[in-house]
Amino acid sequence: MQRIDELCRGIETYPRYLQEGMSLSSEQLRLHVKTIDLRFRLGSVEAALESDDFIRYLWLTLRAWGLNARGARLLPLEDFKQTLIDHRDQISELDGVKIDDADLPVRSIALKLWRLVDEIRGFEGRKSRSFR
Repeated sequence: MQRIDELCRGIETYPRYLQEGMSLSSEQLRLHVKTIDLRFRLGSVEAALESDDFIRYLWLTLRAWGLNARGARLLPLEDFKQTLIDHRDQISELDGVKIDDADLPVRSIALKLWRLVDEIRGFEGRKSRSFR
């Protein structure tokens, strides 16, 4: 619950940080924009999760942002894709959520996000143990 409380306390600062505080390289920005463009053209999370192009660009964007460094571990592309598909329902519940929505039910969304993160962590741990 401490993680959720911390997330909720800082929620109003995140959009400003994204606009002002992030300095993306041209490659990071190119991938980010391409991923967002694909997502909006596809129209829904369901359609995006069925698109190999979207999933590949999302994975490339996360990799470009350093999600395979500093202690984080980005799954290989095919495992990443399968994990997203395996958690389609929980991800789809968040379709349409916008961090800058003044009426955002912050605590409820934070709980859903942490449950999803914890479930994926556990899911990946079970998968890796089953391959030993």
